[in-house]
Amino acid sequence: MDCAERRQRGVRPKMPAYEETPLCSVGKVVRVTLPSGQLRRAMVECVDESEGTVEVAFLAAAKDNNEATLPVDCLRPLEMGELPFLEPIRSDFVEGAKTAKEVGNVVFKLGDVEAAAELYGRAIEALERAPVALNAWVLANRQGTLLPGNVVGVESSKADVELRTEGSLEVVRGIPQHALIGVQLEHLLLQGSLHLNRSRALAQIGQQQEAAQDLSIAIALWATHSASGGSIPAEGTEQLIKAHYLRAKTRISRQRPEPARGDLRRAWALGPSAATAALLRQAEREVDIMEKEKVRSNKKLAKEIAKLADVAMSGLDDDQLASFGRNPS
Repeated sequence: MDCAERRQRGVRPKMPAYEETPLCSVGKVVRVTLPSGQLRRAMVECVDESEGTVEVAFLAAAKDNNEATLPVDCLRPLEMGELPFLEPIRSDFVEGAKTAKEVGNVVFKLGDVEAAAELYGRAIEALERAPVALNAWVLANRQGTLLPGNVVGVESSKADVELRTEGSLEVVRGIPQHALIGVQLEHLLLQGSLHLNRSRALAQIGQQQEAAQDLSIAIALWATHSASGGSIPAEGTEQLIKAHYLRAKTRISRQRPEPARGDLRRAWALGPSAATAALLRQAEREVDIMEKEKVRSNKKLAKEIAKLADVAMSGLDDDQLASFGRNPS
């Protein structure tokens, strides 16, 4: 059958496999090494053979760094396990999430933390974004706090959820399903580890607030486990300690000493290992230093304001001073 006959019958030509196409093929997704040494995933847009360069567009676009022109020898192929996860996971969600996590760990160790964060995100999406079912456990955001809840009613794209607050129950009706986070009680260690791993990757690329959000979810997942009547296993306690420690670190980076101390106290209360205890003590020293610097900065600022006020007051006459209650008696 020739090409014309194939087209008439609607037979599409077989696409070559990823490894069968040249590295510098237009439209191919590759990994590039930037002059800074950072690794990022990008798509080849143009090849200049005479100059030995390629123009690429990064898959995860930064605010001011969406494209680059690089030497050809800066390109390398993706890890073979990455290819299926360039698109969302559409079947075998749990197994797909496990595989995406494993590939994410490989990519993280390579140094492409941006791609690792995306791979962990694919896995998280597969586990948490399926339509909710009656009696399923979920997390819902109520006034900035993630609360565990049990689905007591489902209608179209909305759900009624019985939320568990401290010592009380509250049924909230008509919550959009897309606003709920599905909790996989049977795979909670996997789900929690994905949020911890993504938080580490996000923190490394400067997205501290987003990293803290992942850690808050990891902590809330285990609160849901307790609300459902389960006892937290040793591995779950270890995840909670790590989540509180890492969230404290994100809060330190954002100059939030009191919330950071709160996380460190909760981590201590869970009985950390000797190695983790050393990390907690170091974080406490960082909070101490931050608070001392804040006090010193406030004192310096107060002195500067006082000087400016004295200069301003010195230029006023008696009537003007009297309006401020500052005229001599």
